Amino acid sequence: MVSFGGWNSVSSFIGATSSAPGRAGPAPAPAAGDHWRVLRGDGVWFGVALPWQLTRAYAADEPVVTNGGMIAMANAAIPANTAFSWGTTGATWRPVLPAIFNWRGVYASGMSMAINDVAVHSTSMASPLMCAAIAHAATGLLVDTTRAAGLSNTGCMVPFLGSNGNYAEFVAIGASAASQGGAGLMPAQAQGTQSYPIRGNLVARPNDYFFAGGSIDQDSVVANTIINFGTTFDTAGNISVTSSQNVVLRSGRSYELMAAAAGNVGSSGDTRLQFYNVTDSAWMGKASIMYPTSGAGNGAHQPIAMATLRGLSADKTIQLRCLSAVNATTLYAASTWLRVTEI
Repeated sequence: MVSFGGWNSVSSFIGATSSAPGRAGPAPAPAAGDHWRVLRGDGVWFGVALPWQLTRAYAADEPVVTNGGMIAMANAAIPANTAFSWGTTGATWRPVLPAIFNWRGVYASGMSMAINDVAVHSTSMASPLMCAAIAHAATGLLVDTTRAAGLSNTGCMVPFLGSNGNYAEFVAIGASAASQGGAGLMPAQAQGTQSYPIRGNLVARPNDYFFAGGSIDQDSVVANTIINFGTTFDTAGNISVTSSQNVVLRSGRSYELMAAAAGNVGSSGDTRLQFYNVTDSAWMGKASIMYPTSGAGNGAHQPIAMATLRGLSADKTIQLRCLSAVNATTLYAASTWLRVTEI
């Protein structure tokens, strides 16, 4: 700057912050390719997404707003008067997606899709984005007869773009023991699960599993005798009772256990039943207590054995056992039961 025939230096522009004002001065020079950016108050040349225009040229990574309200970025430099086209390379556009989603471009027959892969049916801006709700192989997907409807014949692809065309609707991600879930559309549940609660991992599972006793009374029950249940049952791998004795509880879940039995205890003493953790070789929870029905001075019955396990780090095999018995006891099959509640 010239002042009174000499040269004076001018302080550079300093951008404002949330706690301090900026300083006047020459604007910072934009870099090559920043011709479409705007200067923010903090001194940064920032890209603002504007509605896409056919007559404009676009730099690589320049964002635009599509007619459907999506934010898209140029994969490379795009000359003016180039029709909008979804794609992965060259003078095409890619949608701006959260990190958990993977842009695959235009779907082609035989393309395999991983969970949360996103694709379109055609290069047209109007083509709705579709997201893979589950991983699937290349065969049998998005056949020609169903592409127009935006769904595969197996229902593995769901609409990614909101039905009103103005916002993106993402497929919800279930939580796990190691990671937080993500908000979005609830995935479809399997037929027959209409009465089950949907848990944080977005899988519908029943809360309670009930197992009745066997058809034959169990005689000669003494300390460490394993109590039998008449049903060998498996609820889709969530819990199982094998060999009518072992209850297998699954890793990463929490359970409450309850069991009861009645029988002939004898004329004195008591019989106690308690849950036993076979995996860790440890008794657990509260024991049930049965006294003779006759005899003065007997304590109150505690008919139900109870235990709670939270956040299992591995599968656990649990049994109901006789903790102690003063006399050999007969347990009646009709009164023996086990209830497992997932909490």
